[in-house]
This record gives sequence, C-alpha cells and structure tokens, in this order.
Amino acid sequence: MPLVQHTRTLKPLKATALATGNIRFDFAENFVGVTQLDAAILAQAFQLPTETTSAGTATYSIQHCEKYNSTSGEVICDLTGDAGGPNGQRDTYVNAPANSTLLPRFTWHGFQFVEVNVANATATHASVAALGATILDAVTGLEVRTDIDQTGTVQVDAGKQHILNSIQTILTNSQKGNVAAYMPTDCPTREKHGWLGDAQVTAEEAMLNYNMAPM
Repeated sequence: MPLVQHTRTLKPLKATALATGNIRFDFAENFVGVTQLDAAILAQAFQLPTETTSAGTATYSIQHCEKYNSTSGEVICDLTGDAGGPNGQRDTYVNAPANSTLLPRFTWHGFQFVEVNVANATATHASVAALGATILDAVTGLEVRTDIDQTGTVQVDAGKQHILNSIQTILTNSQKGNVAAYMPTDCPTREKHGWLGDAQVTAEEAMLNYNMAPM
C-alpha cells in the first residue's frame, strides 16, 4: 500500500490584511492537504509584544476554505455533512510557542484560501506590508494524498491550451484530492467518507489515470 504523505509544497501568492484583524492567504489553486505555519513571522504580522515573540505563547487559528466574501474579504466555509459547519476545516493551536513551526497531524482539508487569526492580536495593512515578501513564508501548503503513480495521460496539441487538456487536469486533480487517506472518498472537505458508491462511478477513470492496484 502506498504511503499517505506530503507530495507537493505550495506557497501562497498573496496575503491580505482584513478589517477583522485577520490575514487571508491565497494559494491560487484548489488542492487537498494541510498548512504549516511559521509562528515567528505571524507574530510580527500580528504585532505581538516582544516578550511574546521571544519566549511566550499565543493561540493561532487557521480556517481553510474554497471561497471568500468579495465584500468583507473573509473566507466562507458553508459546509454540510459530518465534518462540515463553520469550523469543519479549522486548525487551532492553543498556547503554541511564538517562535515555533506549527503543523497538524491526522487531518486534511480541501481549500484555496486560508484565514489566520491570532487570539487577542491584530494584523493591519501596515504590519503586513512591512514584512514585504516575507509574509508569504508565514504559511506553507502541503499537498497530502496516497502516493499512487499516475500511469495515464491525455494531451491534445502538446504545448497549447486546449479544453480537453484542461478537463484532464481538473479530473486528475479531483481524483488525487479524493485519495487523501487510502480509500476513495466522496469529497475532501465535508464528509471525507469512503462511500463506495462514489468510487464505483469513478473507478474506470481512476484506473485509466493511476495505478490503483495497491488500493
């Protein structure tokens, strides 16, 4: 059985300070995995006191979502199902050392945007801008999935943008996102269950694109 592991590292392309005092990060693509936080950089962005950034602790919360409110800029997580609700894709680190690297275990999320909050602290446009490109190092995306090998491809007019190539990319990305924990799942965001009815529908596609024999 192939291992469930980090198969790709992604960096956000944009960080935006929100009116709420939180920061939204945009990875520019939907993927399945987790996020790693650099608490030291976030401590600067959220203007934590010097004694906190050097030796103290803080509570960090990061919400993972696929969209955001175009007016407020806040991420929207209107999920349903067993793992749904407003906190269905939220990771929280309580009293974490402010100079640490934070990474969750035994979970995964489906998302493009993340919103970071530090309890009793506020990030501003000025504090985020002061960090320059360094603020983008505060959050790292780690794609997580069962490390199955891709064995099939479809390519039309190599090197050119073609709708069939785009469909194939969307299809294989969706398949990868739904093998985050050995068995095929119905979605990587809400329920995360191994509904075999869903797997039955996609089985032929999966076998044409990936080596599914180990699963």
